[in-house]
Amino acid sequence: MNSGITDIKLNYVYILTAVTQILKTLEVMREEQKKLKRMVSQLLTRRPSVEEPSGLPDIGISFPLSSIEDMDSLDITLKEASNATALVSMCFWLC
Repeated sequence: MNSGITDIKLNYVYILTAVTQILKTLEVMREEQKKLKRMVSQLLTRRPSVEEPSGLPDIGISFPLSSIEDMDSLDITLKEASNATALVSMCFWLC
């Protein structure tokens, strides 16, 4: 009879421990979410004002890329800063 009560007490302790760990994890997640929310807010306030491009920049690449050669060509083209800037600007407005 005594072992039945001991088993119940042990189960209660296991359940209480599990619930405590879940609550601690939820608290950590909540704090992390607050941090991420602040970071996103800061990023949105620092967002540069970029004019909408009139069309796709002419960098000699057509999308979607369909081969390794296309990827190599894009890599070479993007090594020029002006091409990289134009492509990033285009992606900014497409997203």
